[in-house]
Amino acid sequence: FGIGLPDDETIASYLQECARANGSAPPLAVYNFGRQAYFSSQELILFQELLKAGFAPQAAVFIDGLNDFYEAEGQPWFTKRLRRLWAGEDRPSLLDNVPMVWAAHRASRHWKKPQPQKATDYADPVVLQDIIDRWLANKKMIETIAGRFGVRTIFVVQPAPTYKYDLRYHFLLNSDAEYSYFWPRGKYGYALMENLRAQGKLGPNVLWLADMQQDKRENLYVDAVHYNAPFSRAIAAQICGFLEQPGHR
Repeated sequence: FGIGLPDDETIASYLQECARANGSAPPLAVYNFGRQAYFSSQELILFQELLKAGFAPQAAVFIDGLNDFYEAEGQPWFTKRLRRLWAGEDRPSLLDNVPMVWAAHRASRHWKKPQPQKATDYADPVVLQDIIDRWLANKKMIETIAGRFGVRTIFVVQPAPTYKYDLRYHFLLNSDAEYSYFWPRGKYGYALMENLRAQGKLGPNVLWLADMQQDKRENLYVDAVHYNAPFSRAIAAQICGFLEQPGHR
């Protein structure tokens, strides 16, 4: 999506530059369909809707990992809040959307020490495997639908801060505990996914970038989880190179 960056510094924009530089024939036009907090189940639906509306691309690139592990039940990000709203348990103020008020709330959350979450299944291999199985099922359905429409698919397993990255260089994250307050399962889920990858169970159209941060001694983020411009460019270059490999053209 590119949160925290101008439009010309997103992964999609850098992928467009890379495609042009490599002289793709015919020239590729890259479209960014990123959505805040989306995960693979929502991406499957969006992909179907785009195809149904007549938009069939040459290739579709899905960048996943972080958000799939956020909610074990596979519910969209705002589901719980919407349920509270319908039940009358959550009454937001009209002032919440005023920029200064929103900024104050965000600053307050940043400086407030995160409290431990109640759930205890963050490292439960059964729960993590269920999440991975859901991602694999969504991947299979996307591949099946894409095949009928003649669309190539690439699935990128994205870098995440607590997986093979030295957090001492993450200037906008105070500690591993702070990250784990919001995205605690990914750290453990990625390790399981890497085992599946080693066994060849993720598929040949998966681009594994989860360990891309290893040994990097620099800040790579604009906030807790979203990439800065240089890292977005580096990710785009990896995707571009993968698309250019024999068998992916």
